[in-house]
Amino acid sequence: MVPTKVYRLIEDNPRDIEDNTPEEGPIPIPSTLDMGKLENWVHYTPNILNANRLTHMEPEADGDVDPEELKKRLEAADPYEPRLKPISLDKKVKGGLPAWVVRLCGDTTTFANANPALGKQNYGVSVARSMWWPGAYSFFTQGRWM
Repeated sequence: MVPTKVYRLIEDNPRDIEDNTPEEGPIPIPSTLDMGKLENWVHYTPNILNANRLTHMEPEADGDVDPEELKKRLEAADPYEPRLKPISLDKKVKGGLPAWVVRLCGDTTTFANANPALGKQNYGVSVARSMWWPGAYSFFTQGRWM
């Protein structure tokens, strides 16, 4: 998972993404406090299909069925989820709980830097935890995520 607005979809192929570089200035990176909200996280990797793959297999040429038609049927039966989909749109887990839980940990106080050009600083950590995949976490702190 990554912060929202850091990447964007490529117009020609919605399955590919690129850095969201503006014409001037750096890529906009949210603050740690902003990342403490569920709607500021998006999926980065492609979804896993029901066939346990990331892409559909190329259909074999059959005499009476067009390969393009067969490929369309495969994608309709097992569709791709959109890239950079907000995690808030994921299916709920058993019991109606959300699929992800986001918490702010550590010191959430915002401090001024001695050099005003560097802006303000926060030493907290935003943690997004999956309820579907136990042990799956994403972290954000001081403009870095992992």
